[in-house]
Amino acid sequence: MRADIRIERVGDTAFTVAFRNENPAAAQRITQELIGVLIENNILDRRAAARQASPPPSRLEVLTPPSLPVSPTGPNRIMIYGLGVAIGGLTGVAVAWFRPTPRPRPA
Repeated sequence: MRADIRIERVGDTAFTVAFRNENPAAAQRITQELIGVLIENNILDRRAAARQASPPPSRLEVLTPPSLPVSPTGPNRIMIYGLGVAIGGLTGVAVAWFRPTPRPRPA
């Protein structure tokens, strides 16, 4: 499940949280839960910093809530099929080009 979680930095002060799953609704729900956990931990860190009179960590806020994907993130099957046909065709041409021509057998 950890391999399906992706947190990426966007610019200097923002990041994205994504979760990959076969079920889009489950991915959206889990992403919402991950964001909730991050915000809860941020609140706890800010409270602890206030008690210790240290500078508080950055405040987290959700800029765009998780949404259902419009299209699959991968794999692009049409591109894979096209590459397979192209590579197969080029391999066939190369084999035919470099293969020695058969000599006729004496009768």
